Amino acid sequence: MGVTYKIDTAKNMIRVIVSGKTDASDWINCFTELRDHELKKDDMNMLLDAREHESVVDTKTVLAVTNLSTIRATPIKLAFLVSRVVSVGMANMASSHLEKKNIHTRIFEDEKEAEDWLQGD
Repeated sequence: MGVTYKIDTAKNMIRVIVSGKTDASDWINCFTELRDHELKKDDMNMLLDAREHESVVDTKTVLAVTNLSTIRATPIKLAFLVSRVVSVGMANMASSHLEKKNIHTRIFEDEKEAEDWLQGD
């Protein structure tokens, strides 16, 4: 439980899985570790799966995590995979900050649709 990730080099994608109850340190620790991971490439798209997340992420945490991202020379895609209305709101808030960094976002409820969008042009 918490915030974890898997790097799929074959799909050039990072899957972040959020489950159970989390706090700001879970998010920040995961994204800090991911930022410095040897397999992570700057052009990798990301799927953030929050369907099993039980906590409400506050504005301060959203801002802290989005601030870990740098402005991208090459645009990437970030698909938010959600199942609760509150998660949609948090994803929208994060999206508004990430779009300024050349990270294009969309919110999905269906995993296949999210993966298809990430793999498409």
